[in-house]
Formats: sequence, structure tokens, C-alpha cells
Amino acid sequence: MNNDHGFKRPIALKIKILIQPGARLSELFTVREASTGLGDQVPGVSCEVVSAKGGEITISEEIKLSTRPAQFEPLPGLLVIIGSKSDHLDAKSTALVFSKAMRQGWRVLVLSEAIGLLLSENCLEGLDICLPWTDPNNLDPTQDYAAARQFIYRTDRRVTTSVGRASTIHALLNVFIEFYGLPLVYKLSENLHVGYIRSANAFQRMNISDRYHLEDPRLVRMIEIFEAKLDDEISLSDTAKSLGLSLRHLERLCKRYLERSPKSMLLHLRAMKARWMLEATAMPMMEIALACGYSDNISMSKNLRRKFGSTPSDIRRKAISNPFKWK
Repeated sequence: MNNDHGFKRPIALKIKILIQPGARLSELFTVREASTGLGDQVPGVSCEVVSAKGGEITISEEIKLSTRPAQFEPLPGLLVIIGSKSDHLDAKSTALVFSKAMRQGWRVLVLSEAIGLLLSENCLEGLDICLPWTDPNNLDPTQDYAAARQFIYRTDRRVTTSVGRASTIHALLNVFIEFYGLPLVYKLSENLHVGYIRSANAFQRMNISDRYHLEDPRLVRMIEIFEAKLDDEISLSDTAKSLGLSLRHLERLCKRYLERSPKSMLLHLRAMKARWMLEATAMPMMEIALACGYSDNISMSKNLRRKFGSTPSDIRRKAISNPFKWK
């Protein structure tokens, strides 16, 4: 019996995991575990960790991995490009490996920060892609990536882009379905205790009404406005006016249903975004402050101290000291 790629099952799929310094361990472990589970069901499946040039790759101060140079044998093959939190990434070498795999006809899965790397080298031009909603808006300023930040993964031709992190397993299993069909991958999903496999149309975020237990559409809209403009100045009076309310009426609604003022809600959203960016990216702190709507580092530090009892440096230091922590 043939699958959509024309191969007979069982397919001895070759899986290559491309990493760079600071690779996300959660994504790496997920891909390796799922590939091992697939190999338990399908004879001949292989999986190896590679890098652009081979050699030892530093993941963290405690963890270093030996890798082979990325080379692509005859089909069938799957290249998985892992995201990384390092600020010393080689976009050109990643693009070169990606291009080689595509020329050889391999299937490619690109995770989290690796998507931005390939975008910077114009490798994903014209493709329907996704981007993590939490990523900073430091990509091509002429492009609108709002639609790309909605879903957990997208597939276009032989390339799947995924927000990675905890969504990695869902994107990977859907790629496996292309090669092996639903029955085998459903069995693999149960063996991995994944259960329901989320589709490409699954949203990255809970909707605002569920997230904050809100029924009033005006407050939902207020939060939408805040989240869309966190990197800019936001006028509470103008926000209230756009909702058809006076500022005092909006304050009463917030106090009743959110137990905080509009200003407090805005500061909460800024702090949550800043903490995520400090933990999950290597961006300079001043850039993070501006991306979250603070005038400078001092303003961000004061807000984070009030909210979390920690300075920006403390938040980043704790994240770096625990490389296994999911971000």
C-alpha cells in the first residue's frame, strides 16, 4: 500500500534533527522521543542529531552534544530544525542546510525561533507559515504577520512551520501521518500519552473571554486593543471612547469583572509579555522594554519588581539556570 508520498509502508524514514547553540531542549527531547517511539513500531526508522558543520554544540553550561554534519541521503527523509534561545545564531548556515534538504526532496519541519532565521534569509517566501505570538516584532517591517501568529502550525508544500515548545509533538505527529497514515500514528500518540492530536487550525492562545472569564464583549475588546498595541503608547480615554464608554464607566466595569483598573490591566499585560521575552529570548533588555511599551529599562524594572518581586536580570538568570524549564 502506498502513502501520499508514493512510498510503501512500512517506510524506513530517516530523521535528522538540526540544532544550534542554545537549542530548546524541550523540542529536542520531544522529537527524539517521538522518533524513538516511531522506530519501535516501524523497522528501519533512524534518527540523529546534526548541525551545519558537525562537532560539539553547546546547549547550556551543563549540556554539550556531539553532532554530525548535516547530509541528506536518498528519500524518504525528514529534517526537523529546532528553535534556539541563543543570540549567536547562524542564519546563513541554517538556510544552507534547509535548502539542501529541499533540493533532495526531504520533508522539513521548522520550529519556533528557527522560523525567524529562515525568514531573514528569504527561505520561506511565498509559504503559508506560522509564528509564535510571543515572538518580538523584529521581522520584516513591511510584512503583516498577524495571521501567522494565530495557529500552532501550518503546512505548505513540503514545509511545516510550528510554534514549537509544547506544540512540537502535534506538528510532528501530523507530519508522521503523511508518511504512515492515521491508524499507526494514533497508536504512537497513545503510546506517547499525547491523546488527541491538535490540528493545524488549533489556536495558539485561549480566547480572551476564557482566559479572563469574561462575558462582557467590551472588556474583551479592551484587552484585544491593549495586546495589539503593547509596544506603543495607549490612551485609556481613547480606548474607552472606541468602546462607546466614558473612562469612568470603563473603570467601573474593570473593577467589577477584572478586580483591577484599566491601567492596572495594561501594566499586567506589559509585565507578562516582558517576563516571557526575558525568559525565552536573548534580546537586549532595552529592546524588550521598548517592545513592551516601557519608556526605558527603569520603568520596566519597577513594574516587574511590583508584579513578580524580581528584577529583569533575576528573571533572565533564573531562566538560563534551568534549561529544562518549558518556556
